[in-house]
Amino acid sequence: MNITDHNRALYENDFKDSDYYHGVYDKKVRKMISLINGKPKKILDLGCGDGWFGEMLKKKYHARVHGVDISDKTLRIAKKRGLITKKIDLSKGKWPYKSNTFDLIIGGDVIEHLYDTEFFVKECNRILKKGGQLILSTPNFNSYHNRVLILFGQPPLFIDFAPTIKPYKFFKVTGHVRAFNKKTMKKLLEKYNFKVEKTTGCGFSTNEQTTPKKYRQLIKLLNGVENFFGHIPSLATLLIVKAVKK
Repeated sequence: MNITDHNRALYENDFKDSDYYHGVYDKKVRKMISLINGKPKKILDLGCGDGWFGEMLKKKYHARVHGVDISDKTLRIAKKRGLITKKIDLSKGKWPYKSNTFDLIIGGDVIEHLYDTEFFVKECNRILKKGGQLILSTPNFNSYHNRVLILFGQPPLFIDFAPTIKPYKFFKVTGHVRAFNKKTMKKLLEKYNFKVEKTTGCGFSTNEQTTPKKYRQLIKLLNGVENFFGHIPSLATLLIVKAVKK
């Protein structure tokens, strides 16, 4: 199965219910924004989806925001939101940007979808200006729930073992082919001329009011657990890393 086509199909399906998708990741996006220093004027949003994150950055910094993705459908929406869009497969070939172009690159839950993560980081470094900021998020292999699951001989969450077979009934396949923890993310970035300035965590947040009434107390409990562990990067469901090009 072609991983690019697989990822495109998965995320076009996600964006069929964009309000739900935005709600789950809203906390993560705002944490990523809180790590930005200064007023970047040229920004690249990798895996921009429908452009909702890029639009936030455009309004906040009055910046030129470029967005790349593999889905024509979501790129059309991102363009309407004011992003300068390109269709790019980040896993194939040199990216169509000149060296030393961007002040800030954002990559929300992208790197875990790519086989060649070293190429990805090298390209980020190439097109960033010296002192430019790179902010990435990715699922945490060492999250609190994965530690418990593995202890009891169960597969971890958010890491696929097959393209179409779900590890658990209530969790979809993700298209994730790489896994990171705090230490491995730092090691990868530092190898390719980045200085890691900050690593933080974040949990998912599900809107209780949009779930069936019988599950709302459970969702409320899960949101509380996610929020608690989100303050402990080594245990959080998601890692967020800010690095600067040396």
